[in-house]
Amino acid sequence: MLEPHAPHEQIHSWKSFAIHIAAIAVGLLLAFALEQSAEAIHHHHQRSDLEMQMHGVLQSDIRLDERDFNQLRSMRAYFLDLRAAIIAKLHGTAGALQPPVRDSRMAIFLAFPSLAPYEASQRDGTVAYLPADHIRLYNRLAVARDVMVKDRDKWFSGIGTLEAFQQRFVVSEGTMEGGSVVAAPDIGSLSSAELAEYLADVSVVIQDINILCARLDLLDLEIRALLAGARTEDELIDASVHLRPRGFGIQVEDSAVK
Repeated sequence: MLEPHAPHEQIHSWKSFAIHIAAIAVGLLLAFALEQSAEAIHHHHQRSDLEMQMHGVLQSDIRLDERDFNQLRSMRAYFLDLRAAIIAKLHGTAGALQPPVRDSRMAIFLAFPSLAPYEASQRDGTVAYLPADHIRLYNRLAVARDVMVKDRDKWFSGIGTLEAFQQRFVVSEGTMEGGSVVAAPDIGSLSSAELAEYLADVSVVIQDINILCARLDLLDLEIRALLAGARTEDELIDASVHLRPRGFGIQVEDSAVK
């Protein structure tokens, strides 16, 4: 902090004393004002940097979302074909053939949305430099992302259970969610009880994909609404619901807005 110094002449009267005190007071005020101005400029730069970083990350997120939606659609289509084949086998009907035991559609590697700059600003306290309405908007995205993460973990668990079943009949390296095309068992070699268990595991994964896509769709739309200029949480939500009047998720046509 700047340190003001009063004149060094000797004080011989009350008037001199008053002038001396006034000089110190003015110096202190000037020093305080300069320090506050420098701090305000520093905070402004920090706020601008944070907003710029968030804008860049959110732009990247929507590009990742489009890739994720495409992969999830492909995986879901594979499991729907597999489910239909298992049901046909259980009921002894023809028409639904098992997809290839090494189908490329089963391989998937998702890159989920990030809010890294906002999370870092919460840890170091710089989030306080953002306007209150911006904090609420980013917090809304963080809540939607946290809910989506729980559904992502449930999807991982469902895939793990399905893969454990498959490994009982055919050994494969890697994992579907890790981007590997693993080997599925030939449903013609499975007993009725095994087919029923397989059907249950496949059905769970299909539903997990549905839920995960719904959560990811909502988060993606809220990100897009923020980038398009939404100023409040209500605007963010209203813009998302307006685009999905029949609900969020992979079953909606054009889940990823172009």
